[in-house]
Amino acid sequence: MKKLFVIVLSVTSIYAQVTKKEINDIQSRLEELELVNYTRNFSISGQLINMYEAYEKKKTTDISTGATEKDEVNVYATIASLDVNYDVNDRINFYSTLGMSKFWNNEGRDGDAEDYWNKSNQGSLGYQGSTARFDKVFFTYTPNEYYNFAIGRMPTNFGPPQHQLDGQERSGTYPRMAYNSIFDGVALSINLAKFLPKDHSLKLKFFYTPYINIDKSDRTKQRKTPADTSGKPGPNEKVKSDTLLWAFLGEYEVKNLSWVDSLEMYIFTLNYEDFWWESYKDTYRGWGYNWTLGLNGIANTGLNFWMSFIGTDWQAKANNKHINGEGYLFNLNYKFDSTHVVGAEYLVTNKNYYLDEWTYFNIAPFYKTSDMTGYHLYWSMPIYDNLRMRLGTYQYEVSHSDYYNKQEGSSYYAMVKLSF
Repeated sequence: MKKLFVIVLSVTSIYAQVTKKEINDIQSRLEELELVNYTRNFSISGQLINMYEAYEKKKTTDISTGATEKDEVNVYATIASLDVNYDVNDRINFYSTLGMSKFWNNEGRDGDAEDYWNKSNQGSLGYQGSTARFDKVFFTYTPNEYYNFAIGRMPTNFGPPQHQLDGQERSGTYPRMAYNSIFDGVALSINLAKFLPKDHSLKLKFFYTPYINIDKSDRTKQRKTPADTSGKPGPNEKVKSDTLLWAFLGEYEVKNLSWVDSLEMYIFTLNYEDFWWESYKDTYRGWGYNWTLGLNGIANTGLNFWMSFIGTDWQAKANNKHINGEGYLFNLNYKFDSTHVVGAEYLVTNKNYYLDEWTYFNIAPFYKTSDMTGYHLYWSMPIYDNLRMRLGTYQYEVSHSDYYNKQEGSSYYAMVKLSF
């Protein structure tokens, strides 16, 4: 009897140990499964760019003697961005980008933007140092396949045809020559592809992105104009706390045409009201408009052609004078099967041309300069998977319509980009 008791006790102990081990194994597997399901909704990507640029700016200071003033800037720089996205559920998606830009061994610059609004538009791309900033943080709500809403800090920069420089897919929302800045606000996107023939797509996008003007140190107070303000509303006057800014973007694409792989067309317009412009000490209202056309895979080859037009009509409240600006950008490139891209851009702008160009990598202010003609030659090549190098040069002449205010700009750069 005693032996039987010992045997039963031993079997029970072994069974308890085995059962406990199995339970622990099952629990561990369940935790792993939960973790997999949780992380499956996450996506992480980004890019790291290291760049060298030799920039020279030359200005004629004395017509009679031909004397010039010259600046030579040679820099190394690092630009980084990390994208973290999360699918909250079947209708809500979260998107974010954390970035920084800095010159090597140089920290704490004020950046190139002066006012509150263009500091916001610039985000992390002012070469201010290694402190990271959110360049994108928003969520979308998609009730159905026909439309969605977005709210927050949205990807309104790096739009077409910038993606052509490295032969990549389009990333930004606004066309490059409409806006190349980061905007906060609300957007509605309507997808009408279901109502069109096969290979055709049409999207309509509406944006409300107001500027907020409040005191720099006290958020309960309105902002005031400087004492030397010559325009409206006058010196030491309160500025309206929110500035109306809305925009509309229409996107049309058709694929698999007999003479081109795809044709893309963008129509864009925006409107400002009561916009306080610190640099000009005046309040403005204005319109902007852009038309962009892209032809990809012309004659079923790697040849691509893009053209973009921007026009602006600003009106200062001090004198109600209209200021009209225009600019034209042309891009011709060839993408080889090896993914090498060789191309050229040509840009011409008039005296009143204006583009909110706040998020750009190069030192040369090529795309934002008024009264200019210039070109950009580039060669983008693969090094290894997800690693590319681009070599290029910007050459341009400023004030080509005014010999007495002539300037010239020249830039040579090498850029290495890791994408993951």
